[in-house]
Amino acid sequence: MKKRIYTTLNHLNQQVAVVFQYSSTNSKTGNGVQIAVLPWSWITTGKQAMQDDSSACFDCPHSQRQNKTCYVRKGLSNVGLMSKVDSLHNAYLNGSLEVFDISHAAVMEKNNCKNQYIRFGQYGEPVLLGENIVSQLASLSSNWTGYTHLWFLPQYAWAAKYFMASVETQPLAEKAQLKGFRTFRVRSKSEEIQREVICPASKEGGRKVTCSTCGLCKGTETGAKSVVIIKH
Repeated sequence: MKKRIYTTLNHLNQQVAVVFQYSSTNSKTGNGVQIAVLPWSWITTGKQAMQDDSSACFDCPHSQRQNKTCYVRKGLSNVGLMSKVDSLHNAYLNGSLEVFDISHAAVMEKNNCKNQYIRFGQYGEPVLLGENIVSQLASLSSNWTGYTHLWFLPQYAWAAKYFMASVETQPLAEKAQLKGFRTFRVRSKSEEIQREVICPASKEGGRKVTCSTCGLCKGTETGAKSVVIIKH
């Protein structure tokens, strides 16, 4: 059975792969379309390349090149990611992997994304999909979430409409907000909340909703307060 992925270049002219997954068992996010951005070397080389995530994650403080604290690279989430990479690598080797330019994604994924919750950035930087594709997919969806650590780069200012600026400190949150972003801030239990709302899908928020039904983390498309969550 053939597998389909898309490819594009990041702002450093490095090739990355964009992978769509059409369901999820993640209890926090809820079911929906999951979009991952992976280094192209993971597709061509396989799992042994997974220690280098720089072309998809850059200097994210949770990346493998920085502090290795990304929750996607822990436990069952990491097992699932490794399985995905292994499957795509095998398809690449045996010729069953279909690769399309990212410019075709909105049209080719229209039926899969229509009226569905979309999680932009199951892994990697969702801004690499580009404004045109993000806007088309978001307009198709019933709801979406997205987070970027590249909020400080001028070429990604457009992302404020769709994604939250992912930040780890209050000073960073203030800088991102001055650039027009709403923020999703990770805090310690002892830190105070600053004109923010606790993530209602989190443990401390009572898990009242899933990300798929919440609607808080969709950039300035909603006028809600910025969001905060205890480090997990």
